[in-house]
Amino acid sequence: MRFIKRSERSCPEVSLIFLDWSVRESFQILNYLAQQTVARDRFEVIVVEYYSRISQAICKYEDQVDTWVLLEMPADTYYHKHLMYNAGIVLSRGKIVVIGDSDAMVRESFLESILRAFQQRQEIVLHLDQFRNNRRDFYPFNFPSFAEVIGDGCINWRDGKTVGLWDTEDILHTRNYGACFAAFREDVISIGGADEHVDYLGHICGPYEMTFRLVNFGKNEVWHPSEFLYHVWHPGQAGDKNYLGPHDGRQVSTRALQARRSGRVFPFVENPAIQMMRLKSEGGFSTSTSLLSRLVRVETLRTWSVAEIAKRKVSLTAKLLSLGSLLVSLRLFKTLVKMVARQFWIKLTKVPRQLTSPRIILRKIINVYFFLRNACHHNLYVLQQARQVFDELAQQGIRNVSVYGTGEIAEMLYGLTAETSVKIESVYDDFGNKKFLGYDVLPIEAGAKNEEKIIIAAVVGVEEKIARLMTLGIERERIAVLQ
Repeated sequence: MRFIKRSERSCPEVSLIFLDWSVRESFQILNYLAQQTVARDRFEVIVVEYYSRISQAICKYEDQVDTWVLLEMPADTYYHKHLMYNAGIVLSRGKIVVIGDSDAMVRESFLESILRAFQQRQEIVLHLDQFRNNRRDFYPFNFPSFAEVIGDGCINWRDGKTVGLWDTEDILHTRNYGACFAAFREDVISIGGADEHVDYLGHICGPYEMTFRLVNFGKNEVWHPSEFLYHVWHPGQAGDKNYLGPHDGRQVSTRALQARRSGRVFPFVENPAIQMMRLKSEGGFSTSTSLLSRLVRVETLRTWSVAEIAKRKVSLTAKLLSLGSLLVSLRLFKTLVKMVARQFWIKLTKVPRQLTSPRIILRKIINVYFFLRNACHHNLYVLQQARQVFDELAQQGIRNVSVYGTGEIAEMLYGLTAETSVKIESVYDDFGNKKFLGYDVLPIEAGAKNEEKIIIAAVVGVEEKIARLMTLGIERERIAVLQ
C-alpha cells in the first residue's frame, strides 16, 4: 500500500470515496466537486486505486483529492470493488460516507442535497439515480451540458426523472444502485462494511449489497427525488471483458439478493480492519498503522487470481443440464423456452428498428445474443429461488401450498412439484373462474379463508401483491416469495 496523498482534514461532514482499477480514462466528477455550493472544508475526497497505476486523469484534478492511496494488489488478481470500498471507509473521517461513480457529472447542489437528506431523516441509507446517455460523440469526455446529457441519446429520462424513479414494480433492475450510495459511517461499520466474498469479484458487485444489509439492520432505503448523477458513454462502461460473479441474469448479485431475502446483517466475509473498528478494538484515528496493516488478507489473494477464478465459471449449458430428473427437465425446459420467447418479444416491440448501416445491424445481432443469454440466466435464477422455497417449506414439514398467479412462473412451480414432497393445493389469481394446469383458479379473496402457505408466482410487482394479500387479512408469515 502506498499513499500519494493523505488528508489533513480532521472532521469533514462527508467523505466521498471513488475507485479505480487502472481503467478510468476520466475522473471528471472531481471537476464538478470543485463547484459545489457546500464549503470545501465540509467534505473530503478519497481515491482508492486497486493496482499500482498513478492515473493521469486523477493528476489533472489532484488539488481536489485529499487522500489518494494505491493498494498495489498483484496484477494477476481480479479487482474487488468491495475491498476498495472498505479501504475508503477505513481512511474516511466524515460522519457520512458516499460511494459514487467517478466518471459521472453532478450538479452544484449534489452535496447539499445529500446533507439535507440526512438532516431531515437520520435512519436512512440514501441513493441517487443516474441519467445515462449513449451518444458516442461525448467520448472522449468533452464536458457536455446537463441539458445535452438528458436530451438526444438519453436512455432513461422521462418527465424530469429517471425511468427507474417512476417504476415501483422492479426497482432492483430499473434503478442504478451503483451510481451513488450514502450512509452514516457509523452504520456502515456496524454492519461490517462491504462484503469481501469471492462472489463479488469483478463487475457483479456494488454498494447495494450494503444497502440490503442496512435495511435488514433497520434503516430505510431512500431515493432522492430530484438530485441525480449524469453519465455519458465510454468504452467498457457495462463491465465488458471481465469476470462476472453469480448474478440473476440481469446484473444483480445473487449473493446480495440472498442476504436481502434472508434478513442477513453481517457480511459473509468481513474485512479484518472493519471488524476491528466494529468491535472498537482499535483506538485513535481510523488511519492508524495497525488498522491499515489488516486491510488486505494476503491469504485470499490466491483465490482472487485470474487462474483460480477461471475454475469457478459455470456455463449456461451446465446449468440447463442440472435442472433435475428427465421428467422435471422436460417440464421446466418447456416453461423456460416460453419465458425467454415472451421476454424477447417484449424487448423486440420496444427496440427501434432503424437498421441504417451494416455496423448497426451487427450491433443489434450482438445485443440479441447477450439479451437471450442474460434472459436464460435470469430465468434459471428464478428457478433456483423457486427450488429453494420448496426446500425450505419441506424442511418446515409443510406439504401443501397455494400459488398466487397463473403465468410461466406458476408453471415452473408446478413443474418442480414432481421432485419435492410439497404439493400445490390451490391456485389463486386476481380473477378466478378459469382453468390452469387442471386446477380451478379461485379469486385471491378465497385465500383468506384457508391457512396454507401462499407462494407468489412473480418476480415483478411482488410488494404490491404482498400488500394486496395482507389487506385481505392474510398474515405476512403465510406469504412466500421468490426474491
